[in-house]
Amino acid sequence: MKKVTLSCLCEAEADCPKEVLLWNYYDHEHLVGLHYKHYSEVRILAERDDWALAYHKKRMPLLPFSTSGVAFRYIEKNVMKTIHKDSIGLMLEQDTEFFDLPNDCSKVKVTYRIHVHPIFKIFQPIFEKLFRNWFKEVWAE
Repeated sequence: MKKVTLSCLCEAEADCPKEVLLWNYYDHEHLVGLHYKHYSEVRILAERDDWALAYHKKRMPLLPFSTSGVAFRYIEKNVMKTIHKDSIGLMLEQDTEFFDLPNDCSKVKVTYRIHVHPIFKIFQPIFEKLFRNWFKEVWAE
């Protein structure tokens, strides 16, 4: 059976070089300190310079419960690819692309995707709202 893809694209600019922004996205340890409203536990299971496997326990905006799961993250040039397998059974694919901007600024473009049974296509607006809120709230922190 062919699956459908729910997706959401979010973008933001930062007053720092692209390398700083990329490091921030890859720095797992700061999640429970800085993003404590969303992450309650992070455990690095394995890590190298360009990839990491981590356990996360988090609370998504709009949802009345926490979820946990394992995420594999690796870097290819200016793109960080992340695959989250959640405890509720969903697998989220996330591409985070980093861009240089003038004056030592940068931009990030994040695409979130899950592949689901076609009947769940009706949840596309909810998926977008959930991940736009997630992106905005975590970015603001």
